[in-house]
Amino acid sequence: MRLILRLCLAVLHAGLIASSVTLTGWFIVAPPNGAELRALSREGQDPADLRRSVVQRRLARAALAVAPDLTVDLITRQGQGSVSREQVAASLQAIAQGRSDVPDEAPVAAVRVIGGAKFERPAPDE
Repeated sequence: MRLILRLCLAVLHAGLIASSVTLTGWFIVAPPNGAELRALSREGQDPADLRRSVVQRRLARAALAVAPDLTVDLITRQGQGSVSREQVAASLQAIAQGRSDVPDEAPVAAVRVIGGAKFERPAPDE
């Protein structure tokens, strides 16, 4: 009985690892297909940005296909009330469809300019 239980757990463990490797490979390594290129490509776009957009789109599509309500709830909870549930759902839908109405980057804070010495300097010896 103990051997059968160990065998079942080993098969389950191997299956989880195989599915994790397959999904990770599909998300990150697989090149974008024609539909993804049409949805995400823009003039003069850096290939690294295109790659990042493809990965984000694939993750959003997978999350919305598997558990859309749970995904939206978890992201809303992580935002600690700063973003509404409807905004999160709309943003995920936009990312999954490849629309560009979602801002690419968060606003950057103003650069602080600090003048003067950063360290206290000892008095010169005479």
